[in-house]
Amino acid sequence: PVTVSGSGTVIVPPVTLLGGDANGDDAVDVLDLAELITAFDSSDGDPNWNEGIADFNYDGTVDVFDLAILVQNFDQTGEG
Repeated sequence: PVTVSGSGTVIVPPVTLLGGDANGDDAVDVLDLAELITAFDSSDGDPNWNEGIADFNYDGTVDVFDLAILVQNFDQTGEG
């Protein structure tokens, strides 16, 4: 849902956001896997946490569940 204040009309185009896109380039690829590997087994507060960019399920830990999300969407791109 989108909330709009005022009297204008806002048209929002469809957007696909892919779980597994750690670097925000709208693609899930080996660069995202590298980010996940670097952060693997870290949690909020650890030196390798890197603001949780590889915590795709937002549970506070980079683990096999995040890897599963990346693998599911690997080699896919979103609609920009």
